[in-house]
Amino acid sequence: MRRNRKKPLIFIMMLMFLCSICGILWVYTQEEIEASVYKDVDQYISSNSTNTVENISAYQINYDWDGLLKINKNIVGWLYLPGNEKINFPVVMSFDNDYYLNHDYTGKWNANGCAFIDYRTTEESQNVVIHGHNMNRSSTRPIFTTLTDYWNNEEYFNSHRILYYTKANGMTMKYKVVGVAWYNIAKQKEFTYSQRDFETEEDFRSWLEYVKKNSLFYDLGDTNIDYCKDEIITLSTCYRINGAGKNGRLSIFCVNLTNDEISGGE
Repeated sequence: MRRNRKKPLIFIMMLMFLCSICGILWVYTQEEIEASVYKDVDQYISSNSTNTVENISAYQINYDWDGLLKINKNIVGWLYLPGNEKINFPVVMSFDNDYYLNHDYTGKWNANGCAFIDYRTTEESQNVVIHGHNMNRSSTRPIFTTLTDYWNNEEYFNSHRILYYTKANGMTMKYKVVGVAWYNIAKQKEFTYSQRDFETEEDFRSWLEYVKKNSLFYDLGDTNIDYCKDEIITLSTCYRINGAGKNGRLSIFCVNLTNDEISGGE
């Protein structure tokens, strides 16, 4: 008796079709969840603070920290990149670098995660590293996906040089984007783009020199770099180019202008 070989093939095709539908629905659901999370995030920008560079008095942007911390006690700050409407959101910090890879700033599960400070950062760290996913560009807040606009685009680099980071219940600090670099972390042995603390100023200067030599774009201008806490912010996201796969990292290096101005350096 001849067996019908078409039935298993039809079953496999139907299974593949159903898997594809489930995948599409899952992506759509995640985007809807993210949209609902971030649609009201601007309500936490205080009414006496206007989120445009021209109206920031002494670089101070005020947020409703009581409201934010009521949502999630792990919220530690707010990141704002003028000219990029997607990077304007709370930043969190936790007990590891895994939890917020798939949880949003409210602490709820979300495949897109949120922006978070490296958990090994201390109050005295010279380099504050903020991680975030490179996700779907069409998302409401695709975390750090739009950082890829800096890559191979000197015009974008030159026109998006100012960044603001406000600590929870603290002052707003103004940063200047000075470097854009890409690394394959599997091949980085001695240098670590995410190094946060440096025992000596010599170590710090050596690290900065490596950043300069290995950046696609680097322009410090007449800005001073001091050996002090919060001096550098490094924005880090995955960037799967040059055959590096998940080991590819795009890093945007920013220098604290507020420290410089307070000390009379500018």
